[in-house]
Amino acid sequence: EQLLAVEADETGDKVKIILFSTIEISINEVNTYLREQGFSNLMKINKVKSIGEIPLLGTGKTDYKLLKQLASVGVYA
Repeated sequence: EQLLAVEADETGDKVKIILFSTIEISINEVNTYLREQGFSNLMKINKVKSIGEIPLLGTGKTDYKLLKQLASVGVYA
């Protein structure tokens, strides 16, 4: 079970965040959890997208560059 949030788009003062997830989870579940954990209502996930697996680099670390590219071209938007 893996979840990973990545910045998707920054427009002016607003940052939209996509949560890439390997499990099915709703945006309401995610944002409710964040509020319950004490995060401000200003901090929220804008989209949740399920993917088969989190992309990794050869070193085994998360490939954030690829996730940002996928988010920016709208593959998961």
